[in-house]
Formats: sequence, structure tokens, C-alpha cells
Amino acid sequence: MINAPGTFAALCISAAVLWSFSTAAIADTEAAPAVRVLDDIGALPYADRVHQVPPEQVRGRLIPLGAMKKLGGVWQPKASERLDGTLHRYTWQVLEQYASIELMEEVQEEMTAALSLTLLFDCEARACGSSAQWANRIFNERVLYGTEAAQRYRVFAGEDNGEGYRLLLYATVRTAQRQYLHAELLQLPPDQ
Repeated sequence: MINAPGTFAALCISAAVLWSFSTAAIADTEAAPAVRVLDDIGALPYADRVHQVPPEQVRGRLIPLGAMKKLGGVWQPKASERLDGTLHRYTWQVLEQYASIELMEEVQEEMTAALSLTLLFDCEARACGSSAQWANRIFNERVLYGTEAAQRYRVFAGEDNGEGYRLLLYATVRTAQRQYLHAELLQLPPDQ
């Protein structure tokens, strides 16, 4: 029998840490195919993940379905919906001789293979509205602020085995060497 002071507490802490790592590993292997696609983008030689937020439960997440416009003195999407669910957020810097729109197309293709996607809204360049508002107000990622002429936004409704999703993709260019792709995947609860 172990009688050393603090040994039992240390064993309990070690067991708790080991359990948390093992459950995290199990959760990773059980991730939805769409989440795995986004997790794997960082392995591409021309995509450097610069930001990822751990999955979080959100209520009333704003999903823009229209261009950014100043309405009543307030910047907001011309059309939108608010949804609850689990939000996965990623931002990649595009490296080498690739363009952010090329990475966007590749992510869209991979996600189409993982989910049944329906395009809800698409805009490009100045038709999207203010790049600063997309970067700061919608995505809260100031690195996404780029030129309005070189931005692209797409939002999709997706479904996989009865689970609903919203996929948001935003590509932007700050300079030729500083191009970014931002993706958000919202896993909807069964009742939405």
C-alpha cells in the first residue's frame, strides 16, 4: 500500500490527465467527415493554418446571405439567418504561387465530396461589400481585411447522414504574398 503524502492526489491527477487525453483522441477519430476535411487542409504544402478556434457551442450565429451594406447607419449583411450549433473556425495563409481563390475551390470540392452542398449565396469583388466589415464584424479576423476587388464569399447548406451544416468560405488578398482563406463550419442541432 502506498502511504507517501500526496501520492494518492498525484495518481488521481495523472489518471484525470490521461483520461482527458484519451477522450480527446477518441473525439478526434469520431469527427464528422466535413470537420476532418477542414482539419486536413493545414497539411497541404501551400496552406499554412494561422488561426483555429476550438469547436464552440454558439447561439444565434449570424450567417450572411447577402452583401455587406450600410443599413440605417449600421453595417450588416443585406440578408442573413441566425442559427445555433457547434462552430468550427479556421484561417489559412496561402503560400507559394497559389491564390486564395484556388484554395477556396479546392476546399469546396473536398467539402462537396463529404457533404451534400447547396449554394445559398455567392459574391465576389466589390459585389460583396466592405472587406473591412467582413473581416472585423462577421469573422472577427482582422488579418482577412484585404482589397475589395480581390475578395470572394460563399455560403452553403450541407447535409450528411441527416445532420445539417452551414459552410462559410471567405477568400481575400492583402498583397500578392499575403492571401488568406477563412472557413467556418456550423454543425446544426437535429431540430434546425
